[in-house]
Amino acid sequence: SSGLSTGMNRRVFCVSGAALTLVPREAIAVDDLHDRDRGTNKGTIISKDYYFENGVVPPRKLDISQIAIKQPEFNAWGSCVENSCTYVPLQQRYTGYSKYANLILDGANRFASLKGPIEGGEWDTVIAAVDRGSNGAEKRPTGIVVSALLKAVLMGNALLISENNANDIRDALLARFYVNEAGYAASLMAESAKEGDKSRALAALELGVDSWNSYFAVVNRAIVPKVGERLALTVK
Repeated sequence: SSGLSTGMNRRVFCVSGAALTLVPREAIAVDDLHDRDRGTNKGTIISKDYYFENGVVPPRKLDISQIAIKQPEFNAWGSCVENSCTYVPLQQRYTGYSKYANLILDGANRFASLKGPIEGGEWDTVIAAVDRGSNGAEKRPTGIVVSALLKAVLMGNALLISENNANDIRDALLARFYVNEAGYAASLMAESAKEGDKSRALAALELGVDSWNSYFAVVNRAIVPKVGERLALTVK
């Protein structure tokens, strides 16, 4: 969908095998996945995101011009609220970017590269990349994609949240929303791989790629040359 939507999204939804059957398998579409009932955000990478805080679902593909940008004349980034600027210091942004950006790109590009393994039925390869891992009796490592999503939350915080105005975290919440969308896509892909469902896995791939691109659109506004190079998927 192309606009912000509300409605029945507050009903309980959890990323589980049962919940994943909400979309009929014979009628899977990426828009169906995006327009799902998110409930209380249970099972997400981080529960407190834009949807959770505002009850509004951002578009599947973010057009950065849809975000109101307040940029005072003498403020390189952010808006001033009651004499306290939301300017995020360059050093804070540089540190967060330096620590996480390459790891995030590795995971995002690995996700985008899974089309071949999906079409070839290489399900073990797919599952290994998107597995959330387990510390239980059957220990499994966290896949590179989910590991990147966890780091994407941390980098988003470093790039978008000012210690001078920690109450204004709208951009960070928006970045988290797209992290959660990519996380949902990864979970759906893992479930589809276990069932050998190529159509469903490819729909999850499309949703995930859109979500990664939208996340990059949000955080790239904070990445100036002194911080580093802006982020983009290199796998098409």
